[in-house]
Amino acid sequence: MKKGDFLKNLYPDYLKRFKCSSSACRHNCCIGWEIDIDEATLDKYRRTGGETGEKLKRCIAEDEDGAHFILAEGERCPFLNQENLCELIISHGEDFLCDICRAHPRFHNFFTDYTETGLGLCCEEAAKLIINNPETVEFISEGECAPLPDDEKELLLMRDRMLDTARDETLTPAQIEAKILLLANAKPLDLSAPKWADFIETLEKLGDDRDGFVRALKKAETLALPGTHEKSAEQLYVYFIFRHIADSLWDGLLSQRTAFCALAVRLIYTAYLNSQPRDLCGSARVFSSETEYSFENLTAFLEIL
Repeated sequence: MKKGDFLKNLYPDYLKRFKCSSSACRHNCCIGWEIDIDEATLDKYRRTGGETGEKLKRCIAEDEDGAHFILAEGERCPFLNQENLCELIISHGEDFLCDICRAHPRFHNFFTDYTETGLGLCCEEAAKLIINNPETVEFISEGECAPLPDDEKELLLMRDRMLDTARDETLTPAQIEAKILLLANAKPLDLSAPKWADFIETLEKLGDDRDGFVRALKKAETLALPGTHEKSAEQLYVYFIFRHIADSLWDGLLSQRTAFCALAVRLIYTAYLNSQPRDLCGSARVFSSETEYSFENLTAFLEIL
């Protein structure tokens, strides 16, 4: 990427390798989540006839906040069949889905004339793809160069320095942490594992898996990191930096968001090291689900940092 020039679309090189594990998924995104339906899709559903149209009418609730699917027994999407496959995809194809269902687990960062797309760790298949990736992540750009306002350029160049730091294989995770915190003028982290476990328990609980994550943290005294450069830690730093630093353009919380990125890696590793069986992708998935998909929970982290 040439200094001062930014392309219209940017995404990590693994993005297009993602493939939903569908019925084999152990943590189905169609269970336990109340899915909002965008207006364009809602209009399409209202005009759908036949058995599908009748079921859509029965299974959608509308109020002043919008529309959403009414969850069935076991908090299952009403269109998730017994084989854990989507009836709407089977009968009408993926384009028939609402925006959230079609895009998940992708996330987007938006700039003036520039969009970024990534995969969220809340999805177990995405977590495996990201964390188990043995290669250094590169970012793919599509579209023509477009100049951005100075504040956006400066932030993205700052983030590039953080990403380069995270991918520097001569650095230990602790050195990566220190360098990115310094770049953002962020204060050192409080490394008390029990303190962070207690803090997480004050947040809204979004899934039963959080209990095991918290128990694992409480077994440790200090938040941990690998002693040497490990590719999995590198991938986590790159993921969190790419996803979260961009939003500091809108809220001005660069130091807090950088601290959150560093803290997230330590919390995930500490939970992983103190869990039985150990599952780094699983620990990352739980943390992501409990924080990145709750505005209130993420805001609470930023406020305390």
